[in-house]
Parts: sequence; C-alpha cells; structure tokens
Amino acid sequence: MPCCRGEHGPPPPAVTSADARAFPSRSRAIVAGTRRAPASRMQSAHGILDHVTAPSDLEIPPVRLPGQRELPSEDGMPMESERHRAQMDQLIRSLANVMRERDDVYVNGNMFVYFSPRQLKNEFFRGPDVFVVVGAEKKERLSWVLWEEMRLPDVVIELTSPSTRDEDYGKKKDVYERVWKTATYVIYDPATHQIDAWELEGGRYVPAPRRQNGDVEVRILGLALGLRELPLDDLVGAPSLRWIGADGEPLPSYDALAARVAQLEAEVARLRTAK
Repeated sequence: MPCCRGEHGPPPPAVTSADARAFPSRSRAIVAGTRRAPASRMQSAHGILDHVTAPSDLEIPPVRLPGQRELPSEDGMPMESERHRAQMDQLIRSLANVMRERDDVYVNGNMFVYFSPRQLKNEFFRGPDVFVVVGAEKKERLSWVLWEEMRLPDVVIELTSPSTRDEDYGKKKDVYERVWKTATYVIYDPATHQIDAWELEGGRYVPAPRRQNGDVEVRILGLALGLRELPLDDLVGAPSLRWIGADGEPLPSYDALAARVAQLEAEVARLRTAK
C-alpha cells in the first residue's frame, strides 16, 4: 500500500550507496555527528548488532532528532481493498495473540518506520503492511523510530497490488535488504494469491526456504506462511495467507479464539445454572 506522505509532492530520492553505508549493521552511524552515544552493547534477534558496540560504532547526530510523538503517524491512505485490510488484520492479530506471553516480540503494521534523518526533510519513509521485531519491548507506539528503538523490523510482509507492485519489488525490497537488513521479506498479492519471499543471507536476499507444500519458512519466528482455504471474516472468503505452526496447522485467528472463549463461558454459566 502507499507508504510515503510525499506522494503528491516531489518524488522521494532513490536509495543511494550513502544510505547503505549509513546502516551497514542496522545501527551504525545514523548521520555523521560529533556527539556519541553512551557505551553499551546491543543485541539483535538474528545477530546483526551482536558485534556493534557504542561509542566506537554508533554515532548520534549533534542535533536532537524528533521522537515518535513529534513525527507524523498517519497518512490518511486507506488500504487497497477490503480483502487487503482483512488480510493485514488477520496476520497481525493472530501472531500477536500467539506471542502474547512473550514481552520481547512486537507485532504491528501500517505504521510509519523512521530509519533515516533524511526522511525528516523529504518525507521519505516506509510503513510496512505487517512487521515483526524480535527483542523489542512490547508497548504502545505511534510510529517506529530507529533512533529511539535502536533496531529495525526482522520480518516484513507487504500486501501488494497493481499500484504498489513496482515499489514493493523494487525500492522497498532494496531498502529492506541493504539498509534495514530485514531477515525475512514476504510479498503477498491478495488478489492473485502469489507469494514471493526472501531471506537475508550474507547481507543479500536469497529465496526463502519453503516446506514441501510451498509454505514459506520464517525461521526467525519458528513459523511459516502459507495459503489455506480459510475465510478472513464473514465477508471476505477463502483462500487467505496464514501463519503456520511447526505442526503444519494454521495459527488460530483472534476471532476464532474469542468465539471459543465465549463458548466456554456460556457453558460454565449453563452448568452453574443447572446446579
């Protein structure tokens, strides 16, 4: 879906080699500056930050950058279709529900991700339809800001369409690979049900591994993504993209779990009344 607020103004600049050099390890020099961060050791879920130690490897701009409460968090752009919206909600809510007992996995989507001070000048920023960060504090956010979080998404899913296809397969893929260093990038077309996926290997994207039935492995989460003949809701029918467990079964949807809880509560109430 559209993700840049500058779509109706001058086109955003292309990703340059300077951008890639700015983030070779997803947390190196945000921008050249003289003030450095306090010494600390940072860990990423898949080792990208494991050997990055401040202050030698991390520089903070001498001018304070705005935080999430000062940055735009909405662009007013609706999802491409009802199916796109329902699919995004299903992927976010089902995974968030399964990860509810973990306080180090953050799941969200359609949220701005600020990763370069250049965005503050020309509105060049990206909002993945679905993203997952492992090793992040689970809390409410207005947007994801690199210089506050010191990490970037480990998994990104884009729900593509004719209006976003070129960007999803081009500029976005380039940024996720070379700048964000995202471990797994998946593009899914809710209209044609085509799934393309890549995994970061040696700093470059290679086709993500698949199970025998075609499900895409998302190894950083120990899960997979695959098509199943399941509706998204009462209005949007099958098939749909689902998170798949190690047993090959789709993770239960939030609505299915809520319905089951309601059923159990009704049964408990009935039994109490029967006494």
